Amino acid sequence: MKLRFGSMDAPAPGIYFDIPEQEYRAWDAVSWSSLSWMVQSPGIFKGHLEHSERFITKDTEELLLKGRIFHTYLLEPDVAKQVYLCKPETYPSELKGEIVEKPWNMNANYCKDWVRQRAAEGYEIVSASMLAHAIGQAANARQVPEIMQIIDGAKIEVAVVWIDSDTGLLCKARLDALKGGQIGEAKSTGRSAEWESWMRTVQARQYWGQAAFYRDGHDAIADRPELPIVRFLVVESKYPYRATYYDMMDHPEAVSYQCFIEGRWIYHSYLQQLAYAMKNDHWPMWAAQSDGEMVIPEWMRLQSLVQ
Repeated sequence: MKLRFGSMDAPAPGIYFDIPEQEYRAWDAVSWSSLSWMVQSPGIFKGHLEHSERFITKDTEELLLKGRIFHTYLLEPDVAKQVYLCKPETYPSELKGEIVEKPWNMNANYCKDWVRQRAAEGYEIVSASMLAHAIGQAANARQVPEIMQIIDGAKIEVAVVWIDSDTGLLCKARLDALKGGQIGEAKSTGRSAEWESWMRTVQARQYWGQAAFYRDGHDAIADRPELPIVRFLVVESKYPYRATYYDMMDHPEAVSYQCFIEGRWIYHSYLQQLAYAMKNDHWPMWAAQSDGEMVIPEWMRLQSLVQ
């Protein structure tokens, strides 16, 4: 079955700079953001690919917007000032022949016209609180030397296209920062950025699958560094926006190498499931099917023994 992952043909395998986000998203290639839906099932993956708007709630849209603002202020602060604009608190209105300032109200024609004009100029209008959060997160992250080490002088928002050698699927990735072959990946977390909590987030979000997918995609196209890493630039989304970093080192002698082993197993498994589903046009809605007979899971047995 021919399944399209975007509305336009992707370029030939390679590394591409200065590609607008919308253009990158339209490329017909498998991305991690779509592939990660395979954790639920091939059917969910296909449904999300064909009807993504049905999976997006108002809360999801707000989280995605917050993430975009944070990313831009952290990685490209000069660009952020040209992209995001806060709505004024008041607007001028005529009252009994005099101009008075009223609280901003999107039902007012002046406010509607103002937003329309700013949008035409290329601005994205955001709330004052959302902007303040993103600026606070970025400012704290930029005080961490190891975070700035990989951002300063790096290429930002780098697009990579490659062919997966096992399945033949065309894949793509958008790297937050690329410097000397090392990859920086910015993450805003609603949980604590402390190690134990962060590892729970990594497990829940399958970030090691993403890291391995990105690392292998880059290395399939470009020179591999002597000690390849993916550095997570982690910032809490709640005040006081604590920031830190965590490295995954792709070397058998490194303690974090096990993360790459796990990550490669994850993304290879998803790609293989996807290739099989496309070849056979088989898209089950559940990740695994039982024979219908209930069996007590091992974790429940252990819990019973403890009690």
